[in-house]
Amino acid sequence: MFIAHLPGDRFGMVYDLLGIPSVGKINKQTDSKANKKQTKAQKAKHAATLTKAYIEKKPDWLFILDRGLATAGQSNIKQALTSSPYIKNSNAWQKNHVYYLNPTQWYVVTGGYTSVLNTVNDLNTLW
Repeated sequence: MFIAHLPGDRFGMVYDLLGIPSVGKINKQTDSKANKKQTKAQKAKHAATLTKAYIEKKPDWLFILDRGLATAGQSNIKQALTSSPYIKNSNAWQKNHVYYLNPTQWYVVTGGYTSVLNTVNDLNTLW
């Protein structure tokens, strides 16, 4: 499953950090109220719908955070991404504008100073 993180949510700080505009926005008040009443399955379906809508807006970059690699030490994210038609057909994927964030630094540490500095340094080599 894929989840698009938007400005204002847990990992949305990457937009502010890099000065990259997002193609999507999040309405925290509406989403937080709806989220409290949803079951886990409903939340997953909602996240998948939002993610598909986000990708359909053709973002220029995809920043991938692999939760499985961070928490279980195993990953199938590249296979999952390449098997998703809406990811494969996105502008970012077609232009190879896909950056894999360090899963330990971003998921476990959640944007600490060193992880942010490492990400900025890595991305400077891409731009």
